Amino acid sequence: MRVAILDDEQIFVDSLYKLLWKEMNFELFTYTDPNKLLEDYSLGKRFDIIFCDVIMEPFNGIEVGKKIRTYDSTCFIIYLTSDLSSAPKGYEVNAFRYLIKPIDEKSLSDTLESIRQEIRSKKKRLLRIDASFGSMILNTADILYIEANNKDTAVYTDDDSITVRKNLTDFEEELSGQHFCRIHRSILVNLERISQYDSSHITLDNGNTLALSRRRYKDFESAFNAFISGE
Repeated sequence: MRVAILDDEQIFVDSLYKLLWKEMNFELFTYTDPNKLLEDYSLGKRFDIIFCDVIMEPFNGIEVGKKIRTYDSTCFIIYLTSDLSSAPKGYEVNAFRYLIKPIDEKSLSDTLESIRQEIRSKKKRLLRIDASFGSMILNTADILYIEANNKDTAVYTDDDSITVRKNLTDFEEELSGQHFCRIHRSILVNLERISQYDSSHITLDNGNTLALSRRRYKDFESAFNAFISGE
């Protein structure tokens, strides 16, 4: 992974560089000037992780984070600080975590492991669809439900529906562990997209209503309760 370290004090840059090199053989880039990092971003350079000091000149770390987000919405921004009073502002740039200076190996190791888990989780949430017009990759969070219709199965998303020659059971197995539940012999629903339900119907967050089989109600309710409780 490509990792950038930005801190206007060289001693902190060098210290974190040594810890990161010891932890994993990253491709490391170091900066002491926020303008230089932002210039590299404007020229197309990208990073998977950015360790960014909070208190700097001429831009503080939050301002740097906001500028980075105009180029890159997916990199992990980790702020380095000796004062957590700025932590709430980190939500404005979707900061992944704050680390207290001086950085200790345990905190750094835990943070990197959390990033690895997040990356693995995102990879698991991708689903390949092979349709008549070719293959496409969907984020499972964008799927509302999947419905079987004779030999075809339709995958419904926020913006479209894609029809494929694949049975619903295959989809159910492929999406096992990703919060999808069979609510009818012909419907597999994304539990994340449910806004309300009763004993016979489910309403999705886009307003669509789906039939809930009486025979599958108890299994559905058990799965949904486990989902909302984080199990």
